[in-house]
Amino acid sequence: MSNIVSINAQNLQQVLGETSQQKLVLLNFFSPQSPDCIGQATILDKVAAEYASYIVVANLDCDAEQALASQLAQQVGLQTLPTLVLLKDSAPVDLLAGVQSEAQIREALAKYLPAQQ
Repeated sequence: MSNIVSINAQNLQQVLGETSQQKLVLLNFFSPQSPDCIGQATILDKVAAEYASYIVVANLDCDAEQALASQLAQQVGLQTLPTLVLLKDSAPVDLLAGVQSEAQIREALAKYLPAQQ
């Protein structure tokens, strides 16, 4: 299984529940219409490849999955796109609102991942 998945109502429980028990899940709220979201997706792809053993990037297209996005947005207090929510053991542990640089994303991940050799 790739460590980059698209979230929908059918796989939501598996990814955010079961997968977050084994790996850190980066729930990426995004819109394919937004240049900021597209730019950040490139960074997430790179980070996902580097940390394949430790993280799963779960992309939630807020345009295609409006009902689901709205429901989750209320639960995490979503204010803006893109927003990254880090989940561990089925619970949010961090929220990065707005566009994040690669360094900011790596810094947030470092808090929850084993130290890199």
